[in-house]
Order: sequence, then structure tokens, then C-alpha cells
Amino acid sequence: MVENKEEITRPYYWASEIPTLISSTTPSLSSFYRCVAKNQIRKVDNQGKPDAAYNGEDVQRFLSGELTRRKGEAGREKLSSKQKNVSIHEGNLRVSGTSVALQPLTIDVAQYDDLYDLYGLEINQVGLMDAIAPPTYIPWLQANDHAYWMLFDSKNRKNIIAMLGVLPLREDIIRRLIDKEIVPSQITAQDVLSYTSDGKFSVYIISAITKPEQKDTIIALIQHLFSYWCEHFISVESVYASVADSNEDTPLMRIMTECFFVPLNHEKDQWELRPLERSYQPLFIKNYQECIQGHNEKVKKEKSSMLVLDRPTTPSLDDLRAIYTKSLTRKGNEDYTAKVHGIVDVDENGYVTRRDGYNQRKVWVGRVRDDDDIRATLRINASLFGSSKKFTEDQLVEFRRAWLRKNPDIYRVLEIDGEVVGFIFAIPLPMPVIDRILLGEIKVGDVSMEDLQEYKPGQPPVNIYLQTLGLHAKIQGGEKYFAGSYLIAGTERLITDVGRQGGEVSGIFTRSDESDGLKMIGAMAFDEMPNFSERVGKLVFSLDFSQDKPSLRAYKQALESYKSHHVVEGGV
Repeated sequence: MVENKEEITRPYYWASEIPTLISSTTPSLSSFYRCVAKNQIRKVDNQGKPDAAYNGEDVQRFLSGELTRRKGEAGREKLSSKQKNVSIHEGNLRVSGTSVALQPLTIDVAQYDDLYDLYGLEINQVGLMDAIAPPTYIPWLQANDHAYWMLFDSKNRKNIIAMLGVLPLREDIIRRLIDKEIVPSQITAQDVLSYTSDGKFSVYIISAITKPEQKDTIIALIQHLFSYWCEHFISVESVYASVADSNEDTPLMRIMTECFFVPLNHEKDQWELRPLERSYQPLFIKNYQECIQGHNEKVKKEKSSMLVLDRPTTPSLDDLRAIYTKSLTRKGNEDYTAKVHGIVDVDENGYVTRRDGYNQRKVWVGRVRDDDDIRATLRINASLFGSSKKFTEDQLVEFRRAWLRKNPDIYRVLEIDGEVVGFIFAIPLPMPVIDRILLGEIKVGDVSMEDLQEYKPGQPPVNIYLQTLGLHAKIQGGEKYFAGSYLIAGTERLITDVGRQGGEVSGIFTRSDESDGLKMIGAMAFDEMPNFSERVGKLVFSLDFSQDKPSLRAYKQALESYKSHHVVEGGV
């Protein structure tokens, strides 16, 4: 009784624990996330970890049925004996009704510093020849940083108990894997997809490894992965796996047994799970079904996945800060310019090359050249926010054309192999107008022509509102990673071009509640403006040009060069 009392008074629960708390006597996992969306279950500081944390008292109220006004659902299946007995021996995490003991084990996504420890665990279990070396899966993690998960000693991250690698891939790549036309080392970053809430994914279990005496711990990782997919509304239609011997007791076979995988085309070494279709699933997959089905019924799916900074939805500020902080942590003390230009190079004419020379395509970032470029940016934008109900495309083209006549540097387009697939929209405005945009009082579309400013030598420094870093939905996986680098380099090139013209900038301002946008803001070393963030429910950022930041050095050098060769009226 004392133990249960201590558990009830826990200050928080990790998201990875929630599926293990759900039983036939509690509301469902999808009900849990509905309560989170309604703020009936509060999130707490997750200490910079990618796993969300929830208020312990709220979780207990949910489990008791208080938040949903029911104690359970008649006819819901009970946990199987295997589910009840799954335990992580070192951490004493037990799936047993609503009682979960405090654990000294942690689940987290694999970081770059973990890779050689993961490699060591895999070598010890499958041998050097069958282990996947870090140089193979580092590009995979660049394309999808939630591809590898690990369970480890909370007091010693290097003491890894279990690892699970699951890659979202195109069906044709998976087919070639299971048909043994290719091996895992031949999977490229371009083959690995990024998770989005608007897509449908097929995934392949590339690695499932545990310490020999703790094979059941792999179940905690697969449960956590389904919980992550649910929380982020990621629709996984098929999970594939290949095994050499289905009679061997391996962590992968335990996953396949627990989740009721079925043979694919009667081949004993090729297996498939369709988590959204079959009814005879373990409880944690049933909960995942409910979660995705409920989301699909209530939320209209977006038609595009863009690297957009500002979008109309409003997630929790704590969630957004965790993404931004994670981006800063990964960047560390690295020089921004060295990092970006270590990946890509932009020449004087705006042509971009990848420094690794791999699969080189013709890439260009530059000013809008004609109406076709304008239409491309409008259509990419409409694919996310919908077409304008107020103006026709022709009218919008004319508006943008008028803006560009006054200031041709408000846009940069990203062209790959002759097709515009992305754009940058950054507009210089009076600070009072930017303040109103940041506060949500007006939209950029409400800005008048008179408020649009120009970059001219000798004028007072201007402020810029960065509205969009947009990328077409078909750019995915590793290609999306590099295209994001192209846009970051293009943003630096835009402000550097302003300096070359003698234009002076005081600061750049933006706001975001979109994960890819936050990652790029972190890469460019923007600083949060917390007072604005709390007022608008989105993270608001500024980049102060008076500071010595690597992302501004090329601009400052260009401006100094201009001033040294020109006599600026009203200036030096």
C-alpha cells in the first residue's frame, strides 16, 4: 500500500509511460490525448528531453475516469498475460494495470554521441559482419532524427539496454529490401522519409537489439514508438520486418509475436503488420488505431509539408521551446557559416553545389525573375493555407509584381533542376507594423504598399519580418535536409545582397509554431522574445544585427566593403 501511495504522488509521468498505464479499467489512449488537447492534462517541464512529461495529478485523475466521467468501456479487451508481465528488470517498469514504479531507465531518441555505443551493443549481439556501422545510419538520422530509439540506464547513458531502428521508406525501397535486392547499407538519406502528420507511411524495422538477458525490453521501445506516432498523428499503414529464422528467440521475433505480424506472401522470412486495419491487435496498437482514426475524423489533412515559419495552429509553447532548445543543443558552439557552407556552397550567381558532390543537381537561389516564379510561390503557399478566397491568382500576381517593383529583394526562389520548389519571403517594414504582425493583429496580406520599405544607402537601418521559408511537399527525406540547407544559405545570401547594395538592417523578426521552422531559426541563432511569445501563443524571435553572430558576418563584411568604395549621402 505504501508503494502505491508513493506512485500516486509522482509529480509527472513521461509520455512513454502512458501506454503502459492504459488498461481495460481506464479510458483509452486516444481519450488521453484528447484531454491533453483540451488542456485537462497539463504538460510540465520536460528538462529538454524529446519525451513529453505530464502532470502526475492530472494523469491520475484521467486514469480514475474523473476527466472523462467513465471508469472504462464494456467490451474492451483485457491486457494479455504477456502484456501484463512485460517488465524492464533493471528499471522495474511493469505493465500492470495503472501501477508503474519509478524507474531508473530512460527512453530517448538516439543522438550522434550515442551511435558508437549503439554500434557496440549491436556488434556484441549480432557480430561485426551483420552490425550496421554509424557511417551508414548517420545520414538516415539527418533525414529523420526519430529513426533510432534507445533504452538506457538513467544514471549512465552509455549503458544501453535496448535499441530499435525503424525507417520510414518508400514502398519500392522496402520491396527491394525484403526481396534482398539491396542490403541496409545501400539505403541512402534520400530514401529515408521525414515524419509528417499529413502523410501515410510504410516503415521497415532495420534493427532490434537488446542485451541477451533482457529481450522483453524491446516491447517497451515498440510501445513507445506507437505512442510517439499517436502523439504526433503519424499515420503508419504498414510495418515490415525480415528475419532469417522465425524459430529463433530474438528481440525482433518478440516484437513480431507481440504485435501479431503475419507472413508476407507466405514467405517465412518476410513479415508485415498493418496497424490501422486489423482488429486483433494488442491493446497499445488498438489505442493507436483509435488515436489516428479520431484525428482523421476531426482534423482536415494538410496537403503539403512546408518549412514554414508561421502557420495558423497553436501548439503548446513548452513543446515549441523543446524543439527550439533541441536545435540549439545540437548546433552547440558550431560556427553557423562553417556548418552551412560545410554542406553547400553558393557562388556569386546564386548557383548552389553540395560539397560532397553526391547526386548533384542544378540548384539555384535568386530573385524572382518573372510571373511564373510569382505563381510558383503562390501555389506552394496555397497548398498549405488554401487558395485565397478574396483574390484570384491573377490579382495576387499583380499585387506581388507591384511589391517587387518597389523592392525586388523581398523574395528569393529556390529552383532545383529548372523547377521552383521553395521560396523565402522577407519584407522590410516599419517596426510598429511588425509589432502588429507579431501580435497577430494584422497579417502580412494587410500591409499597405506605403508600409513596404526599400533598401537604400544612407537611409536609417530597416527592420525585416521573415514570413516564410517554404519548401514543396515532394521534397522529403535526405533531400529535404539538403534543401533546408539551401534555404538557410539563401537567407544569408539575401541579407548579404542587401549589404552589397549599401542597405542597413537593424534586425529580423519572425514567429513560428512549426518544428522545421524552429530548427532553422535555431540554426541561424535567433533569440526568443518571451514577452511576445506569451502574448500570442507562438514563439517570437529576433535576430539583432548589432550582435556579433556568425550568420551576420557575411552581411557586415559586404556592408563595410560597400562603404569603403562609396560615399554614402548622410553617412560615411
